[in-house]
Amino acid sequence: MSIFCPITPLSQPVTDRKRARPGGVKFEPSSFKLNHEMVILMGGRNSQGYALFQQLCVAAFLALRPHASQLIATVQLMLGTGLPSFKGEGTIRRLRDRFALGLSERQAADFMMGVVKNAHENLRSTVYDEFQRVSTHGDKQLWASIH
Repeated sequence: MSIFCPITPLSQPVTDRKRARPGGVKFEPSSFKLNHEMVILMGGRNSQGYALFQQLCVAAFLALRPHASQLIATVQLMLGTGLPSFKGEGTIRRLRDRFALGLSERQAADFMMGVVKNAHENLRSTVYDEFQRVSTHGDKQLWASIH
């Protein structure tokens, strides 16, 4: 999970996967998914495992920041492909913002800690997951009743 953590918030504006509109409902994403079950697997919110997860997220984020220009240039190459995840300069601007390049290293570390805190059991993600579960389960019930 620690590698997933810093990469997901950086790539999220590019992929926008959680901006799905099932049934016309728009769910704004958190920076990445960190649900209750994941935190329990780490030993709980006050555990050494969770503290290590946070430390690794910050360390990985700080390690990625010096390479922001190369990563952004790579994404820019994809803008002309017509792929729906790469939608012009707004994509690049949001990606650049995710690197928090205007912040000092200490401020960037605090920023990433805030990202982790926001992701933990984010209400919008929880509601979205429940909506998906109910939608999927409901479709199966409907299909079973037809046959």
